[in-house]
Amino acid sequence: MNYICADIRTDMIVYSLADERGTLSDSKGIPVTEKDWKSVVQALHSIVRSYDGEEKLDGLALSVPCLVEPGEGIILSGEEQGQDYHLAESVTAACGLPCSVENTVKCTALGEYWLGAGQRSHLLFCLSMGNRISGAAVIDGCILHGASFSAGEIGYMKIGSSVTFGEAASIQALLQNVAAARQVPASSLDEKKLFRQAKSGDAVAVMAIRRLVDHMAAGIANICYLYNPDMVIISGSLAAQMRYVRPLLMGELKKRLRPMVYEHTRVTFAHLGETAALTGALYWLLQKVRHHDI
Repeated sequence: MNYICADIRTDMIVYSLADERGTLSDSKGIPVTEKDWKSVVQALHSIVRSYDGEEKLDGLALSVPCLVEPGEGIILSGEEQGQDYHLAESVTAACGLPCSVENTVKCTALGEYWLGAGQRSHLLFCLSMGNRISGAAVIDGCILHGASFSAGEIGYMKIGSSVTFGEAASIQALLQNVAAARQVPASSLDEKKLFRQAKSGDAVAVMAIRRLVDHMAAGIANICYLYNPDMVIISGSLAAQMRYVRPLLMGELKKRLRPMVYEHTRVTFAHLGETAALTGALYWLLQKVRHHDI
């Protein structure tokens, strides 16, 4: 059986053909208009048409960077005056295929659970850390959605008295702190270069990253006490710096967590990279097919 897995980003859809084992073909991209779901549906229709006569398709698995009602595949505006969009229904009508829709970070968590770092985990929390912070909990292969489908949105969690986890521990916060110390625009800085400088002993870069890690540890400690996961997986752009970050992070977590919690929590970094969301979207679609929810 063949499925199209599509990761819908700000202005592009990255997609791949996959089988039911999660084997992905080389990914491709197609541009879309930002925040225009009709444009997304049209692009998905074009993708499906591109396989005409080549492959028999059995469904579409979508990951989207927004709040989702996953049962019906509805994009939730999250605003009092906003308007929801029935994406799965619209895609099925346009493409003639079953369609599932799930949030990108939740897809990433499912992908890592199925074929990545989280295999054999009972309760994992996947933390996406980049320019913004979000997360998702997976319990025995099932996503915890919450009453308003926003479980895991820990970027909004306060650490300290005034700042949120997202404000204090994001890559953007790191760049802003270095920019303030060097009196340069944050836009002129590059995170990869900052980590190279830190490894070379640059004092400003070293201190800024230690501050970032301290905030990371505060947030992750809260997650550990709330969910008590056996595994915390860090994904996003920060995962590329795991060799530098992990020893610092584990040192800070050891200070913040009770020994029984620390010893039973494995902190690791994502294995699947940018394919995690595609893999998790497929896992979600297969779950829905298996339970006759689609």
